Formats: sequence, C-alpha cells, structure tokens
Amino acid sequence: MDDERLKRFDEVTERHRWTIYKVCHHYGRISRVPVEDLLQEVLIELWLKLGRMEASNVRVESGWVRTVARNVAANYVKSEDARKRHGQNWMPDASPDADEAARLVDEMMAQLDSTDSAILRLDLEGYSDAEIAAVTGLSTAAVSMRLYRIRRKFKNL
Repeated sequence: MDDERLKRFDEVTERHRWTIYKVCHHYGRISRVPVEDLLQEVLIELWLKLGRMEASNVRVESGWVRTVARNVAANYVKSEDARKRHGQNWMPDASPDADEAARLVDEMMAQLDSTDSAILRLDLEGYSDAEIAAVTGLSTAAVSMRLYRIRRKFKNL
C-alpha cells in the first residue's frame, strides 16, 4: 500500500469527517439504513477515487467529498430499497390502482439523477427546502427550482 496515498486519505477524511458523517446520518435517518453501512461505503468509494481528486484548495476538496458521499449514499439507499421491495411485497393490502400508481412513481423516480432523486425523497419525507439545501450542499433557491422542475416533469409524464 502506498504510504503517501494512505496519508492523503487520512488527511482528507479527517478534514471532512463531519461532512461525511452528516450526509450518511441524514440518508440513514430518512431511509432507515444503518449509518455505519453508509459510512463504510462512502469511505471505500473515497479511497477508490482518491487518485482522481486533484484539489487546489480545501473548498474544492470539500465539494468533491460531499458529492462522492451524497452519490454513494443515494445509490446505496436506492439499491437497499430495491432489495427490500423485491424481497417482500411492500404493499400487501394494496389495490390494483395503488400498485399501478406505485409502479409509475418508481418509473418516474428512476428517470431522475441521484441528486434530484434525493431531493424529491427528502421533500416527500417532509423536510423543508432549507433542510434539503443543508444536506445536499445546494442553495435553498436551487432546491426550490429543482423541486419545481421535478414536479413539472412528473405532471407532463
């Protein structure tokens, strides 16, 4: 193992440990996925992608770490949700209309990128635009605009 890479990994994760933890804790809380599992997945991905990150300053590095953490957590939650759905009937007493509606929502969610999907999930969980902005690293105005566009896209579908 390259000592320099390990040293750099330790520095990056130490410097941004709070950001990593916040993202994992939030995704874990809204999806009931163990935070420790998300943390492991994020750290593995950061290790694998560390060679691609060429940060010129801490702010750029922070954005990179936040983006990796958010994408990994969103993908992990999405795959965990899919495993749960396929492992059991997640709407046991649902009517055929409810099954069709759930299928349509799943199809529409699959068309969104990971950030928009995460924003919509947080919105559906009842989080405010400001809370979503804090988690995603976007501005409150950007979150509001994305939600508006997502809803308009869903209406058109």
